[in-house]
Amino acid sequence: MTTKKSFYDAIGSFDPSFNGIGSEDWEYTLRAIERGNTAVCTKPLALLRRHANNDSRNAMRQADGEITVLTHALIHHLLARQYSGAILDDIDRRRLSIFDMAFGTKRYDIAADTLCLIRKKPTSLKFRVKQAFLFAHHSLRSAAPA
Repeated sequence: MTTKKSFYDAIGSFDPSFNGIGSEDWEYTLRAIERGNTAVCTKPLALLRRHANNDSRNAMRQADGEITVLTHALIHHLLARQYSGAILDDIDRRRLSIFDMAFGTKRYDIAADTLCLIRKKPTSLKFRVKQAFLFAHHSLRSAAPA
Protein backbone atom coordinates (compact mmCIF):
# COMPACT_ATOMS: atom_id res chain seq x y z
CA MET A 1 0.00 0.00 0.00
CA THR A 2 1.20 3.48 -0.81
CA THR A 3 -0.24 6.58 0.83
CA LYS A 4 0.68 10.22 1.26
CA LYS A 5 2.13 11.05 4.65
CA SER A 6 -0.65 13.58 5.25
CA PHE A 7 -3.27 10.83 4.74
CA TYR A 8 -1.34 8.46 7.01
CA ASP A 9 -1.24 11.16 9.70
CA ALA A 10 -4.93 11.97 9.23
CA ILE A 11 -6.21 8.42 9.75
CA GLY A 12 -3.63 7.41 12.33
CA SER A 13 -0.81 4.95 12.15
CA PHE A 14 -0.85 1.22 12.61
CA ASP A 15 -2.74 0.21 15.75
CA PRO A 16 -0.19 -1.20 18.22
CA SER A 17 -2.85 -3.37 19.88
CA PHE A 18 -2.57 -5.64 16.82
CA ASN A 19 1.19 -6.18 17.16
CA GLY A 20 2.05 -9.85 17.27
CA ILE A 21 -1.07 -11.18 15.57
CA GLY A 22 -1.21 -12.37 12.01
CA SER A 23 -2.32 -9.78 9.43
CA GLU A 24 -1.78 -6.91 11.87
CA ASP A 25 -1.44 -4.39 9.03
CA TRP A 26 -4.84 -5.27 7.59
CA GLU A 27 -6.73 -3.11 10.11
CA TYR A 28 -4.85 -0.06 8.81
CA THR A 29 -5.74 -1.04 5.24
CA LEU A 30 -9.44 -1.31 6.14
CA ARG A 31 -9.30 2.12 7.81
CA ALA A 32 -7.65 3.59 4.72
CA ILE A 33 -10.32 2.10 2.45
CA GLU A 34 -13.05 3.48 4.68
CA ARG A 35 -11.66 7.00 4.91
CA GLY A 36 -10.02 7.74 1.58
CA ASN A 37 -10.22 7.43 -2.15
CA THR A 38 -8.60 4.12 -2.90
CA ALA A 39 -7.75 2.20 -6.01
CA VAL A 40 -6.56 -1.31 -6.66
CA CYS A 41 -3.62 -2.02 -8.92
CA THR A 42 -3.97 -5.54 -10.30
CA LYS A 43 -0.47 -5.63 -11.76
CA PRO A 44 2.07 -7.10 -9.31
CA LEU A 45 4.71 -4.47 -8.57
CA ALA A 46 6.72 -6.42 -6.02
CA LEU A 47 7.54 -9.98 -5.09
CA LEU A 48 6.82 -11.48 -1.69
CA ARG A 49 9.66 -13.52 -0.27
CA ARG A 50 8.59 -16.28 2.08
CA HIS A 51 10.99 -18.31 4.18
CA ALA A 52 10.90 -20.36 7.36
CA ASN A 53 11.27 -17.27 9.58
CA ASN A 54 8.35 -15.33 8.06
CA ASP A 55 5.54 -14.82 10.55
CA SER A 56 3.10 -14.84 7.63
CA ARG A 57 4.14 -18.35 6.66
CA ASN A 58 1.92 -19.79 9.43
CA ALA A 59 -1.51 -20.00 7.74
CA MET A 60 -3.41 -20.71 10.99
CA ARG A 61 -1.84 -17.67 12.66
CA GLN A 62 -2.69 -15.49 9.67
CA ALA A 63 -6.31 -16.68 9.56
CA ASP A 64 -6.67 -16.13 13.31
CA GLY A 65 -5.26 -12.60 12.94
CA GLU A 66 -7.69 -11.90 10.10
CA ILE A 67 -10.56 -13.00 12.36
CA THR A 68 -9.34 -10.61 15.06
CA VAL A 69 -9.14 -7.73 12.59
CA LEU A 70 -12.56 -8.46 11.06
CA THR A 71 -14.17 -8.70 14.50
CA HIS A 72 -12.56 -5.37 15.44
CA ALA A 73 -13.78 -3.83 12.16
CA LEU A 74 -17.37 -4.89 12.87
CA ILE A 75 -17.25 -2.97 16.14
CA HIS A 76 -15.14 0.07 15.17
CA HIS A 77 -15.49 0.65 11.42
CA LEU A 78 -18.74 2.19 10.24
CA LEU A 79 -18.41 0.85 6.70
CA ALA A 80 -17.98 -2.71 7.99
CA ARG A 81 -21.35 -2.61 9.70
CA GLN A 82 -23.05 -2.33 6.29
CA TYR A 83 -21.52 -5.67 5.37
CA SER A 84 -21.82 -7.41 8.73
CA GLY A 85 -23.51 -10.53 7.32
CA ALA A 86 -20.83 -11.04 4.69
CA ILE A 87 -18.08 -10.35 7.23
CA LEU A 88 -19.53 -12.85 9.72
CA ASP A 89 -19.71 -15.43 6.93
CA ASP A 90 -16.09 -14.68 6.07
CA ILE A 91 -15.09 -15.10 9.72
CA ASP A 92 -16.81 -18.50 9.66
CA ARG A 93 -14.92 -19.40 6.47
CA ARG A 94 -11.62 -18.53 8.15
CA ARG A 95 -12.57 -20.50 11.28
CA LEU A 96 -13.43 -23.49 9.12
CA SER A 97 -10.02 -23.16 7.49
CA ILE A 98 -8.32 -23.11 10.91
CA PHE A 99 -10.44 -26.11 11.95
CA ASP A 100 -9.34 -28.07 8.86
CA MET A 101 -5.66 -27.12 9.26
CA ALA A 102 -5.68 -28.02 12.97
CA PHE A 103 -7.47 -31.31 12.35
CA GLY A 104 -5.08 -32.16 9.50
CA THR A 105 -2.05 -31.61 11.73
CA LYS A 106 -3.57 -33.55 14.67
CA ARG A 107 -3.91 -30.43 16.81
CA TYR A 108 -7.27 -31.62 18.03
CA ASP A 109 -7.43 -29.15 20.93
CA ILE A 110 -7.31 -26.21 18.50
CA ALA A 111 -9.76 -27.95 16.15
CA ALA A 112 -12.23 -28.53 19.01
CA ASP A 113 -11.91 -24.95 20.31
CA THR A 114 -12.43 -23.58 16.80
CA LEU A 115 -15.37 -25.88 16.11
CA CYS A 116 -17.28 -24.27 18.97
CA LEU A 117 -16.88 -20.84 17.34
CA ILE A 118 -18.17 -21.72 13.87
CA ARG A 119 -21.69 -20.29 13.55
CA LYS A 120 -22.79 -22.05 10.36
CA LYS A 121 -21.36 -25.53 10.43
CA PRO A 122 -21.09 -27.38 7.13
CA THR A 123 -23.41 -30.33 6.62
CA SER A 124 -21.01 -32.40 4.53
CA LEU A 125 -20.29 -35.97 5.57
CA LYS A 126 -16.57 -35.19 5.80
CA PHE A 127 -17.20 -32.38 8.29
CA ARG A 128 -19.62 -34.47 10.35
CA VAL A 129 -17.06 -37.32 10.54
CA LYS A 130 -14.41 -34.90 11.81
CA GLN A 131 -16.87 -33.52 14.33
CA ALA A 132 -17.74 -37.03 15.56
CA PHE A 133 -14.06 -37.92 15.78
CA LEU A 134 -13.36 -34.86 17.93
CA PHE A 135 -16.28 -35.69 20.20
CA ALA A 136 -15.06 -39.28 20.62
CA HIS A 137 -11.45 -38.14 21.05
CA HIS A 138 -12.47 -35.65 23.75
CA SER A 139 -14.69 -38.22 25.51
CA LEU A 140 -11.88 -40.78 25.56
CA ARG A 141 -9.38 -38.24 26.92
CA SER A 142 -11.83 -37.09 29.60
CA ALA A 143 -12.52 -40.66 30.71
CA ALA A 144 -8.84 -41.67 30.88
CA PRO A 145 -7.39 -41.90 34.41
CA ALA A 146 -4.97 -39.12 35.32
